[in-house]
Amino acid sequence: MQKTEVQQFKVEARDVIDERKVVAALERYIQDHRPEPTVAIALKTHRPEIDGENIVLAVDNQLQQDKLEALKMHLRNVLMKLLNNLSYSTIRIRQKKKNYSLPEKNSSIL
Repeated sequence: MQKTEVQQFKVEARDVIDERKVVAALERYIQDHRPEPTVAIALKTHRPEIDGENIVLAVDNQLQQDKLEALKMHLRNVLMKLLNNLSYSTIRIRQKKKNYSLPEKNSSIL
């Protein structure tokens, strides 16, 4: 019996991910894929946070979060190609907490 060697080739395309590149890739995603307005607004409103190989997208409300969660795998695949980073990156989506403050003249109510 003859032994067959199988060589595995791993593609190592790992450009460094930074905020500027992610913003440009998100803009390109919006331009090329024309997502519904709720998704486009969510992607344009807040700057993404970069945490190592992870991209954190902030949204304003539950509707935006649900819409982005539904597209997360597709968005991840597109971003991996646009960012030339084929390593395993994750996209996390979180709601942005709003800080409400009372006007100074009404602070005496408290």
